[in-house]
Amino acid sequence: YFSSNSSDTILVATPRLNGNLDDLHIQFWAYCSNYGKLEVGVMTDTSDLTTFQTLFTLNGNSSTWHEYELYTDSAASVYGGFVAFRYTGTSTSSYSCYIDDVVIKPAGTCRRPLDAWVNSVTYNSANLGWPATLAPDAYEVRYSTVNNLYGANVQTATAPGTDTTITLTDLEGHTTYYAWVRPTCVDDTSDWRSFPSFITDYRCYAVTNLSVADANHSSLTLSWGYDAQDRGIAPSGVEIIYTDLSDTTAVPVTLNIEGANRA
Repeated sequence: YFSSNSSDTILVATPRLNGNLDDLHIQFWAYCSNYGKLEVGVMTDTSDLTTFQTLFTLNGNSSTWHEYELYTDSAASVYGGFVAFRYTGTSTSSYSCYIDDVVIKPAGTCRRPLDAWVNSVTYNSANLGWPATLAPDAYEVRYSTVNNLYGANVQTATAPGTDTTITLTDLEGHTTYYAWVRPTCVDDTSDWRSFPSFITDYRCYAVTNLSVADANHSSLTLSWGYDAQDRGIAPSGVEIIYTDLSDTTAVPVTLNIEGANRA
């Protein structure tokens, strides 16, 4: 749809749906100019705009295709009606809006999260999050270094149904990961929701071959090596903690050595 009249409003609706309008799952792709507003909702009479209930609003997205998804829980409980898209110009400039691949189906009770995100990442862990869904038994999370949900090297983790975050551990350093989440219910599971891919940090080389030499009543020499691991990084310093074992009241002393020294 394209218009140069800022007062234009366009309404596109489905055929009449026989069922509850407050229990639907709507998915679609759209790109709309920054000079208009797209509203998605339900209505009982396409000839009467006062019956339109707005459930989702998109205020332009720079003319780039994006996928959108919503549930109609917030709609008034009405049996039978239409899913509708209403677009209105918000500027004197011309504007346009394109919609494609609209999917409408019953929402059910085991619902895919509407979003998923990565909270934090270290060299060997990542914390992932998602919005709560309708009281599932648990959430299943799959993750892999290959963008294939069903690949041979996919690993699985679970979170209680009351949680909306999970921390993945024992990850490889400086590696790209892909992850997916879905709720699991008593007799059903939802579709998978993908997380943004993420890259773990470089991991610090591990200290190896620690040895003691030249020990006397007042000093000793410590030396060590580094395990130059793949996808690792040399340390910027070493922390040594020591205490006098002959004195049970002695407080451990921390010695920080800057740089990648080995003694």
